[in-house]
Amino acid sequence: MENNKPSRPQGLSIGIGLVFGVVLYVLTNEAVWIGVGIALGAAREIRSRS
Repeated sequence: MENNKPSRPQGLSIGIGLVFGVVLYVLTNEAVWIGVGIALGAAREIRSRS
């Protein structure tokens, strides 16, 4: 069985999570949001690979 689904670039979800975290950091001035955004993006990246 072939999987003809187009694949996204590797690391795209992590990048989107980083942008999300940076936006929240700018709005709240709390650096913890950057880490939260990266963690959410990494979790989404791992989940989409399965």
